[in-house]
Parts: sequence; C-alpha cells; structure tokens
Amino acid sequence: MKKVDDTIILSRSLWCPICSRLGRPHSGNLFAVWRHDHEDMIIKTCHQGNISGVTPHFIIYDTPYKVIGGKVLITQICGMDNCGIEIDTTQPNATVRFVKENLLWLPENDFLALVNKWHGNTGYNLI
Repeated sequence: MKKVDDTIILSRSLWCPICSRLGRPHSGNLFAVWRHDHEDMIIKTCHQGNISGVTPHFIIYDTPYKVIGGKVLITQICGMDNCGIEIDTTQPNATVRFVKENLLWLPENDFLALVNKWHGNTGYNLI
C-alpha cells in the first residue's frame, strides 16, 4: 500500500472479463504489480497459467476514504499488459502506462474486505 498525497495504491488479484475472454494469464504474459513493502511497481513475466481471468489489479482510492450512500469509490485497473496497462520494454527502464481505468462504487464492507486482504471474511466475492 502506498500513500501518494491523499491516495492509496495497492495490488490485489481480481477477475478481469477481458483477460478471461483472451484466456489470460498464460506463460509469457507481462504484468505489473504494486509492492507496498517497497513502495514501487515491478514488472514480471508469467511463468505458468492461472485461473483464466484472475489477474493482478491496481486498486486506487482516496484516504481518508469517503462513504456516500453506504459505498466507497475506487479505481480498478487490470495489471496485465495490453489490457488495463501498456508496458514499454524498449527502453532501458521499462515504463507502465495506465490505459483503462474502471471507477467502481463498492459497498463499504466489501471495500474494507478488499483493502484488508479478506482476512476473516469467508463470504467475500471478488469483483
């Protein structure tokens, strides 16, 4: 988790309908994740497939978060190359550009479960 001004960035594995339709992730796909312990983004290559459509995502929200009508606004971005982000590896230092951001209103309980890594919440459904 990183605090940038009044914004928090974190990574979570979530379902992506575009990646599901394309059968991703599979071996050789590039993706990026946010490492909250190091407060940086890293680019990795998939070495094996996973459950189709379940991919790393960036979750971005304001802090302190605001509850409006029982819901919290977040930005969700798929972390797979050529989906929610574009990774340019042609330069010595690879760059990542966000290209598809989804704004979502989550019920506060679901938001807290997402932020807290689902600890103790066995009934939580992925987005």
